[in-house]
Amino acid sequence: MDGFSDKSPVIKIGGSLTGCAGEIIRAIESSGVGALIVPGGGESADIVRRLDPDDDTAHWMAILAMEQFGFYLSGFGVPVTVNPENKDGLEILLPYRILYDKDPLPHSWDITSDSVAAWVAGLRGSDLILVKSVDKIRSDGEYVTEISDGSKFINSGDVDEFFVDYALKNDITVYVINGRDPEKLKNFLKTGTGFGTRIIRSY
Repeated sequence: MDGFSDKSPVIKIGGSLTGCAGEIIRAIESSGVGALIVPGGGESADIVRRLDPDDDTAHWMAILAMEQFGFYLSGFGVPVTVNPENKDGLEILLPYRILYDKDPLPHSWDITSDSVAAWVAGLRGSDLILVKSVDKIRSDGEYVTEISDGSKFINSGDVDEFFVDYALKNDITVYVINGRDPEKLKNFLKTGTGFGTRIIRSY
């Protein structure tokens, strides 16, 4: 069966999905799968971009933007946590504290919440599910179902510039699901089938 084997994945919910966030949370809950939700930056991160501060300032402001969206998601009944290594139940990560303490990623707009979620997944040894507003990731403008060689991937803007190489180099398996169809996400969590793009290291 295609699909993830880790029953405690990291699920990153993109900030562009604010309008259907409640339905996405309910889909995750009804799947019965425990997970750690990593929030995107959403509209608050867009404000940081418009302000255009220096890279260090922008990095921490954008991480705090993720926390704001995380608190918004928690309004649908899922508790927040600052401990990314806990694998019990369903929680939403507030990432600022752990990222500020460890500072594992470059301070650049080449890094977004996608790469933050990948780092969290690597820390936990979990698969990563990217819940986005697209069915698949594009390489050189063409939608692809699998990415296993970063040298052949030409980013078309569906993920940040850092993400694919980081996931492959750190052996993090990633599945992309369109969150505008929450039933598709629910089905994937229950059966491991129906993802859009899979990023998986080849050996």
